[in-house]
Amino acid sequence: MRDTVELRDTAIAVFALGTVPRKTEKLGEGRRDVVVTFGGATITPGDTVYADPDGVVVLTR
Repeated sequence: MRDTVELRDTAIAVFALGTVPRKTEKLGEGRRDVVVTFGGATITPGDTVYADPDGVVVLTR
């Protein structure tokens, strides 16, 4: 399901299995300024990532 923020305030009924991503285990570890790949998208330091409840867009330099 997409556009959940906009659909929440409408007068129509929407039925979906869910929009919440799978929970991850918190290990308290992390690194900065490294290249990462998620879902086939490679994100490098300096890229811009925009996200909302419905998806993610990556803008490269």
